[in-house]
Amino acid sequence: MKKLLFTIFTVSVLMSCSNDDNSSGNSNDLLSGQVFETYFMAQGGRADLDDETITIRYGFNGEGCETDDGSDLFRIEIKIPNTIGVHSGNGTFVAFNDGEGSFTVLFGESVEAEIFSLTDTTVDFRIEAEDSFFDDTNLNGRHQVNICD
Repeated sequence: MKKLLFTIFTVSVLMSCSNDDNSSGNSNDLLSGQVFETYFMAQGGRADLDDETITIRYGFNGEGCETDDGSDLFRIEIKIPNTIGVHSGNGTFVAFNDGEGSFTVLFGESVEAEIFSLTDTTVDFRIEAEDSFFDDTNLNGRHQVNICD
């Protein structure tokens, strides 16, 4: 009887851990979300590095390194410390632009990013940015983007 109870307990714990691994915070799905109720799926993008930060920008039409980093076409801007690992809090934020002058910035506990790899040409990362107060603006998933000169 003890073995049966132990087996049931072990299986339930393992299933619980498995469900935790599938939560949105551990998503390896393609980066997607909403920008002021407009659906977004990552394509293209550009990353720019300085000594401490990676700035990643996305538009809705696959804009990349050929598009000036200050262009209004970029509707999402992500800032992350430029080191491999998990980042949240200071120095990590996501800014959403509606294209008509309205902005929402998520930071602190609302944003968690992870840099998986950083080479001379690409950055592979995952991000989760959401806040219940801004339910029409969020971002979640993984993407690899080119680093621009």
